[in-house]
Amino acid sequence: MKADIKSIIFGQLITYCEQVLTGTKLVAEIGIDKIYTKFVQETVKKEGCKAVFDFKRSKERTTAYIYKYNFVALLIKELWFKKKEEQPSPLEIWASGKLFGYSDHEIALYLWEHGYIDKV
Repeated sequence: MKADIKSIIFGQLITYCEQVLTGTKLVAEIGIDKIYTKFVQETVKKEGCKAVFDFKRSKERTTAYIYKYNFVALLIKELWFKKKEEQPSPLEIWASGKLFGYSDHEIALYLWEHGYIDKV
């Protein structure tokens, strides 16, 4: 039996909005087919959150970033929406990790695994 995609997306959105509204996460992200953009926007708004979408990564899909505070949209746009030719800097990686609630240790492991630092 094929699962209803909207139901799956809805469940994820409810969970993410609850995490954002309770302060567990500052921002959450979900990748979706572009045809669900309006559905996501309406659902997020009904739940008391906001969303900004990144449409540049794919022709068929988008990433929705779900947040509560307006300054988060500025951070998201600064970190991910600028077209960059070079790799992200360690500072950008750390900021992204903190924005999504990763621990300092997990961010350090990522930086080490990707050759940004010599040891954790």
